[in-house]
Amino acid sequence: MLLNLNTSKEDESLLARQLRELNDLEDLQKYVLPLSDCVVPTTASKFNQAVELRQQVEQVLSTAYDELRQGRQLDLAAVDGVIAATVAFMEHQKEIMLALVLLGQYHETTYRHASHVAILLMAFGFSVGAPIDQVRTLGLGGLLHDVGITRITVNVLQKIGRLTARERSLMELHCKLGFELLDQLSGLPKEVPLMALQHHERYNGSGYPKKLFRDHIHDFAMMTSIVDTFSAMTNERSWRGGVTPSLALSKMLAWSQSRFHPELLQKFIRCVGIYPVGTLLRFRNNLLGLVVQQNAGRLLYPVVKIFFDAVNRVPVPQIVINLADPRHRGDIQWSVLRSQKNGV
Repeated sequence: MLLNLNTSKEDESLLARQLRELNDLEDLQKYVLPLSDCVVPTTASKFNQAVELRQQVEQVLSTAYDELRQGRQLDLAAVDGVIAATVAFMEHQKEIMLALVLLGQYHETTYRHASHVAILLMAFGFSVGAPIDQVRTLGLGGLLHDVGITRITVNVLQKIGRLTARERSLMELHCKLGFELLDQLSGLPKEVPLMALQHHERYNGSGYPKKLFRDHIHDFAMMTSIVDTFSAMTNERSWRGGVTPSLALSKMLAWSQSRFHPELLQKFIRCVGIYPVGTLLRFRNNLLGLVVQQNAGRLLYPVVKIFFDAVNRVPVPQIVINLADPRHRGDIQWSVLRSQKNGV
């Protein structure tokens, strides 16, 4: 293992217990508001910077995909430059970028999916204490992990609805094709082609293209597998809607012994949190509150800023409460407000 992933049995059981409790508490149809509708005013300028950065990432990736489809060489300098800028921003503003990615519900494009995988991987890297050069590699690999789809026919890529068995076999070639495209580029970290090749491998050997298992899969590829799955589950597809981050994490934890590296998944859950900063909560007394901080050891009980009366539709004096505090135990019944469909 390249990364220090040691967790205690107490940590593992605590996380499993919190997510089991989540299943008991949460209505699975709940959604969150886009962050742009509920962003804390003091973070608005940084949020706007995050939006601009994400747009730059998507634009660079869109251009790169177009170049590859036309048989031209990837402009690695442009890709590397936008990842470097994002790493520099996230080194001090990781939570804002995470909130931007996690709180929008939308029908994602190929470029947005890849940009979000890159951002989540960089946040993941920071959260496990990876050095800056490795965080940057994770960002590059996340941005380029699906580059092999530029070699898949458009009628398969743009099909509305589920793929046939033959079409799925064609789509699965994107891992090998992506590796071949990236492996020939000079100046690219060696881990990046491996992330493209192995991000659909699974911990128990049930993935593709080579049915690798456990330590035969590169750490960064296992991280990409977790992030890619999480991003796919929390965003809409042509044949289904997305689910809340908390429901996605709960399901992924249940699969962790078969599909994902268990310790890596636990680290990822701690990275993104069950109720990300910016989540809008409605309490049983109909007050609205905004999540402003997470409690690392009590992921179900964040710190919330109360600011609005939803029944009388008037602002209330703002107070900050820590839901992990026993004095607020009566406030634990809340709902996450349904998302608007325009996203952020």
